[in-house]
Amino acid sequence: MAKKRKPAQQQTEKSVFPHGPDRHYQILSVFIILIAGFTVYANTLNCSFHFDDISGIVENPAIRDLANPKAIWNIQFTRFITFYSFALNYHFHGLDLFGYHLVNILIHIASAVGVWWWLLLTLNTPVLKKTGENYSRVLIPFTGGLIFALHPVQTQAVTYIIQRLASLAAFFYIFSLCFYIQGRLKYRAGGYRPVTMLYFLFAFIFGLMSLFSKETGYTLPVTLILYDIFFIQNPKRITWKLAGLFLLPAAVIIPVIYRFKDHFHQLSRTRVPGGLIELTPLDYLYTQFRVILTYIRLMFLPLRQTIDYDFPLSHNFFTPETLISFTVLALILGASVLLYRSVRPLSFAILFFFITLAPESSIIPIRDVIFEHRLYLPMAGFCMFIPFLCGKLSGPRRQNSIIYFLFPIIICLAAATWQRNKVWKNGVTLWTDAIKKSPDKSRPYKARAKAFLQTKDYASAINDSRQALYINPANEDAYTQLGAAYGYRNETGKALDSFTRAIEINPYKAAPYFNRSRIYRTLKKYTPALKDINKAIQLEKANDSTLHEKAMILIALKRYKEAIEILSKAIRLNPSADKHYYSRGCCHLVNNNYSKALQDFQHTLKLNPNHTEAISRIGIIHYRQQKFTRALKAFSRVIHIDPKHANTYNNRALLYFRMGNYDRAAKDIEKALQLGAKVHPELYKKIKQNNFSP
Repeated sequence: MAKKRKPAQQQTEKSVFPHGPDRHYQILSVFIILIAGFTVYANTLNCSFHFDDISGIVENPAIRDLANPKAIWNIQFTRFITFYSFALNYHFHGLDLFGYHLVNILIHIASAVGVWWWLLLTLNTPVLKKTGENYSRVLIPFTGGLIFALHPVQTQAVTYIIQRLASLAAFFYIFSLCFYIQGRLKYRAGGYRPVTMLYFLFAFIFGLMSLFSKETGYTLPVTLILYDIFFIQNPKRITWKLAGLFLLPAAVIIPVIYRFKDHFHQLSRTRVPGGLIELTPLDYLYTQFRVILTYIRLMFLPLRQTIDYDFPLSHNFFTPETLISFTVLALILGASVLLYRSVRPLSFAILFFFITLAPESSIIPIRDVIFEHRLYLPMAGFCMFIPFLCGKLSGPRRQNSIIYFLFPIIICLAAATWQRNKVWKNGVTLWTDAIKKSPDKSRPYKARAKAFLQTKDYASAINDSRQALYINPANEDAYTQLGAAYGYRNETGKALDSFTRAIEINPYKAAPYFNRSRIYRTLKKYTPALKDINKAIQLEKANDSTLHEKAMILIALKRYKEAIEILSKAIRLNPSADKHYYSRGCCHLVNNNYSKALQDFQHTLKLNPNHTEAISRIGIIHYRQQKFTRALKAFSRVIHIDPKHANTYNNRALLYFRMGNYDRAAKDIEKALQLGAKVHPELYKKIKQNNFSP
């Protein structure tokens, strides 16, 4: 009897996978994707907060109270899930960077596994089985998942913490699609069984989570219907029912979004040397023709990546650049139509790319016309396109060539991702890279000036602010950064001039009023300081730092009761800021309300155990209550933390004097003088008179 011949696919795969594409090799594929994904992002775990991270996370009071989901909902309800995840991060580890980056990396790796599962499920669909194409069930999902995990264009959505918005929405989107496909396959095999309905339930839940993570989730119903038509065929009523369930929340959300049209109107505005300009839907659409070609180039050739592209606007469809870009995109879409019958996965991958990109690259104007993180979900289409293209070109008997061709490319992508992540280390490295790529744009210089302020390099901050203003004299933020740098250098006149100029350009931003108020307070000009800070609060009511500044002015005016009320409001907004408790404790101490002062100082130490001023004030309270042992312990702790804390030596000298330990009092008073503390002459005289040490 003749020996039965094995199918061609199994024969060709045997050399690489001896036992065929079974469960063991699928598990191995997932394991490699997980390890590789984490490895290339391991150098990002301590990268600093950047750009919108500051307003969205660091200075966002809404995420500081996990028990107040309404405040998180009010940030932007269409992104509620993502901001709630930030609130969870903050609840467990405050502003420690490691936790935020770890969650972002885990979401990204899980999304890559989702892409692997999606491609594996696609290979099991009726249409691909009918075609007779022997695509590798191991290599195509494996290479697609790896490309998604390791492509450098994904770095902005992973390493830039706030862009969890893009990655989390994509995670839910991809898994919703996978659960739906699995449900449809189970339905075709056995009808409405409990497990089938469970898959559809998960598809709906994950789809809903995507809708409320970022607006890109709105395209999911279209993707589901299109996928069913492409790969499952003869779509049953279940497809339209499920799509209807996704469209229902979208139908509710879209009218609500219209209610906030003024917010989107603001997003379409940008400031240029001549003043404000507004992007029209057509301007944005014409520009996006060129932007989308740039996105496609980045997928195939990820060179000259930057956080801030200097991308000129298109105002006329018939300019050569716009017309050529439109023609190329039309040809690509035309190719997807032609590929529908011959290589359906390639056709769908192209349409998936355009559909998922549409919310941010169509007619809804956004001030920043191009950002790499907007490619995060569309990249899944690219990760379907490349492996299936290689599989098609290789033929059924040479599927192993997929890995031989793609593996070196994937290694290069991983190396590029590792290198790109180094750029995100801190604000100076990130914006220095942006300046190299966009030297004629104002914002990178302004942003690097802010980074230099954080590192206390005020000369560099001034230089960058001036360069930003040279490029765009209407950049009010650059004037604010310039004023802050002058303020730190005690050049108060120049600082006031810079803040005033920023206000003249844009009187509706709180920052220059806030900063000018601080300068006035240092000059003891409390009336204009109070006027400016009230204006800043009017413009930005939910900012605890602004309220704290007002409290400092009121304290300087000895209006302690009002200051306590303001600080209590600041604490409600941001209960994790130790400065609010400390300042309120000082007010209670001045009012001789020792019990409340002690509570506030102790709460300060819970948030910041090495807050020397709070410990010192606790020592003063114990001294006044004649609890000398406790006072001595507090003062000694301050000196242990900061051996150059001059006033504490002075306070401990007085305490030792009261305790009759004149020798130690004399040593402490001498140390206080040596460190520059102001010592009362009578105290010094008495200590010296009573010092009987040899």
